[in-house]
Amino acid sequence: MDIFQRIIVKVAIMLLIYLIINRALKDLRRRTRAIIIFMIGMLLGGLFLFAYFIDMQNTENPIPSYEYFTYIIANFVFAICSIIYGLTRYIRNEFRRQNYFKDKDYSPTSRVHYKKLLYMVFEHKNEYLLKKHKETYSGVNLPLKKGEFHDVAIGFFLKQHKVEKSKVTAYGQYTNTKTKEIYFIYLVNLDNSINLKKHEFVYYSKIRFLEMDDFDKQIIYRVLIKEKIDLEE
Repeated sequence: MDIFQRIIVKVAIMLLIYLIINRALKDLRRRTRAIIIFMIGMLLGGLFLFAYFIDMQNTENPIPSYEYFTYIIANFVFAICSIIYGLTRYIRNEFRRQNYFKDKDYSPTSRVHYKKLLYMVFEHKNEYLLKKHKETYSGVNLPLKKGEFHDVAIGFFLKQHKVEKSKVTAYGQYTNTKTKEIYFIYLVNLDNSINLKKHEFVYYSKIRFLEMDDFDKQIIYRVLIKEKIDLEE
């Protein structure tokens, strides 16, 4: 095998290594991924350089220097290319995302700026936790922060109130175009009871006798009969 073929083989080996590394790290955040690739590149480069100096002490049958430096150069080239590739993908995706939201902002039917809330109905042993107002009852409303995931918000709420186990079921959403609010509706089955101020558990058969606004009736009654919701007013 001549020198050119040896170089091609070594470059191909380093390419394969970095393809595997990039695939393994694809789900990590951009910054974390770049740091890990940089550290791997430095580590591999250092190992090749260390092996080169060790081999130079072997005066009987040393490996040609170009083989080590082929590995070292290919290693750093692919490490830099991987970081640049990740950066360009991030910039491209960010550009697309900005354009997407820009288009949404200028649309007359845009709902980007609607206030988003979770509308939760909690159940424990066939009793349902409802918020008690002066004369009416409703489900539990939880405002969402911008970009906050529903499961994270629900999980944090349950953790705050020391709920160990629960089953969360999504039932759809209710959009109010007048108040510009979107309610994402969930039934949360609890393994243990929770105590919230100005809330009370009501037995299933007694809920129909409670005073509720039409908005709350539409949601709570549909949840009780396990009917999916997709309403807009």
